[in-house]
Amino acid sequence: MQSLKEVKSIIFQTECKELIREGLSCSEPVMTRDETGLIDNYFIYACNEDETQFSKPITIFGVYSDLKRKAYSVDKVDFEDKVYKVAEKSEDSAVLSAYNIYSAEYLKVRDFAFCDCNEEQRGSLKRYMDTFRLVSGSVLWHFYQQLFPSFFTWANEQLK
Repeated sequence: MQSLKEVKSIIFQTECKELIREGLSCSEPVMTRDETGLIDNYFIYACNEDETQFSKPITIFGVYSDLKRKAYSVDKVDFEDKVYKVAEKSEDSAVLSAYNIYSAEYLKVRDFAFCDCNEEQRGSLKRYMDTFRLVSGSVLWHFYQQLFPSFFTWANEQLK
């Protein structure tokens, strides 16, 4: 993969493209791994224009980006059906700056995800996690951690 944008574009080469509808948003990918390989996991949600209020995740799906095929999709997501509100929104300029670092580090982390990290990889993973958290905001960050715990368990273990 050449870029995060390329990884995300693979969605549209699979039947998962049908899950993305006008007026809804698609999350950033979170990696997991199974016997077939690395899965880029996403969820679909609704939010208001200024991204301060969110619905619960509507659908979860995964794509084997390297294989360009769907891994799974789930329409039943176990979160309380309510409006999730952001307590404090980050500055747009800080988020944009963090996104550039996040997207570069995402590709690096893909190369060693779920392996034991060396010192250089731990630095990359830390930058990735720090910027991913800032880019996500508190509501989406909570969803990511709840939906894809194996990634966060691995990452936290490596960063001890």
